[in-house]
Amino acid sequence: MDQSRESISNELEMLLQKREKEYRELYSLFRLMVDNMPDMIWAKNLNKEYIFANKAICDNLLSAKDTSEPIGKTDLYFAQRERDKYPKDNSWHTFGEICRDSDQITLDEGKAMQFDEFGNVKGKFLFLDVRKAPLYNEMGDVIGVVGSARDVTLSKKIEQELKNETQLRELLMEISSEFINIPLEMVDKSIERSLKKIALFVEADRSYIFEYNWYNNTCSNTHEWCNIDVDSQIDNLQNLSLDVMKEWVVAHKKGEAKLTSNVMELPEGEGKDVLLSQGIKSFLTVPLMKHDYCIGFAGFDSVKKIHNYTNTELLLLKIFAQMLSNVTIRKEIEKELIIAKERAEESDKLKTAFLQNINHEIRTPLNSIIGFSKLLNEESITKAEINEYTKVILSSSDKLVSIIGSVLDLSKIEANQIDVQSHQISINILICDLYSQFENFAKNKDLELKIYT
Repeated sequence: MDQSRESISNELEMLLQKREKEYRELYSLFRLMVDNMPDMIWAKNLNKEYIFANKAICDNLLSAKDTSEPIGKTDLYFAQRERDKYPKDNSWHTFGEICRDSDQITLDEGKAMQFDEFGNVKGKFLFLDVRKAPLYNEMGDVIGVVGSARDVTLSKKIEQELKNETQLRELLMEISSEFINIPLEMVDKSIERSLKKIALFVEADRSYIFEYNWYNNTCSNTHEWCNIDVDSQIDNLQNLSLDVMKEWVVAHKKGEAKLTSNVMELPEGEGKDVLLSQGIKSFLTVPLMKHDYCIGFAGFDSVKKIHNYTNTELLLLKIFAQMLSNVTIRKEIEKELIIAKERAEESDKLKTAFLQNINHEIRTPLNSIIGFSKLLNEESITKAEINEYTKVILSSSDKLVSIIGSVLDLSKIEANQIDVQSHQISINILICDLYSQFENFAKNKDLELKIYT
């Protein structure tokens, strides 16, 4: 009997050892698998304390020393420990701060749930696709929560970039369509609306346009948009000396952008002082180019926080700057057309007045020729009078030819086919010629024509 009990006891002990060995082997296999997975896996009790954590969550979220350290501790413990490492850097660890208590939600719902959880871990942004479910014991009672998380930061970044590119294309189409065929008197309002749209898109606090005056070596702020609680600077930035911003000017003349993520890192100087006086922390500027000639620049300012401007934002500002340059060229062309139109209208008025005057000018020598030709047919005319009348006829003929020549010369001048030449004339001879032409007409009308010298 005793031998039988001893035999059963030995068998049970061997079976227990076997089961313990199988358990250890199974646990080792399970631990090996979960610790080699890139996804984070964990389990918590009802107090939200870890009862299991794999290597991925220890390394990538909790910053735990090993997989045993999280046991009995909460997320808050590890989060606070990370924040205490860098108390002055509020962005070092922010994960979960703006996320809901997904553990409690899962327990309340009593079913598997999906959550998007994100924030900074060790100063870098982390986005997790989190799956959680209630943990039950063999009696069916809820004893905690199990969860897994996959790092989808890269895919979310690509997704956001694609979304931004789509929004960028839509914004550019909206702005460009607004500038097409816009009346000149509405251009300034359109520019101001566009400055607001692109500034909000890139989350800038201020957007603006400056115009260079190379002759006076100055630049002036012509257009500006400011976000809420951001002071306007346009009145303070008129006729600003280019000596203050030499590096900007050099870059802009080459058609290059100028940007700084942190103004405090700029070398000391008047330029830095001007930026700091406006509260600027980061900025991006792009030149406005009229062909190869720089006429100004457009820019973004970040006042509330430091902003690292991306290539997408740089591209947006470059395209917008080119649109502004095209609008400027169009404004100049339209102004030139308006001036040309006004000149053409004035020219038409002058032509009308000229033709009216030339009609009189032609009639005067023509009447002289006709009048004196009739006098030559009179029988009582003397030889001296014949000579005098002939001179008047010849003189009037020359004047008529001269007038007709002047009309032809005017046409050539308008066609840029003749050069105007200046000659000296004798006023006395000119007056005597005029007197000779009109003397006989005056006599026929019982008028006395006199010359006063």
